[in-house]
Amino acid sequence: MRLPNIFGFNMKITKETEYFVFVHYLSKWLDLLDTVFICLKKNERQLIFLHVYHHATIGQIWGFLLYIGWGGGTALFGANINSFVHVSSLSSFLLHKTLTCVRTITCASWPFLLHMILP
Repeated sequence: MRLPNIFGFNMKITKETEYFVFVHYLSKWLDLLDTVFICLKKNERQLIFLHVYHHATIGQIWGFLLYIGWGGGTALFGANINSFVHVSSLSSFLLHKTLTCVRTITCASWPFLLHMILP
């Protein structure tokens, strides 16, 4: 019995996976726009360095991955994880209308970030 290939290693890039990563890439520009509005409103409760840094860089990273043809496989796994974290954060924020849950989820995402930086 083989384990599922959840990370997408050696996975063939199909039009469907590349399309999903492309839609994810487009959503990153909406996230950046949201961050710009947070900065313009000077809402210091939502203005967290990790949030600003992430949204200022991630659009270019996904664009580069699509440009060089890596729009599937492990990139698809990364898009899924990133989407899950964003949906969780925004759902929590909408449900509770407080930043404490968002900060908790942000703190919970640190292990994913460290795992991606440190092999």
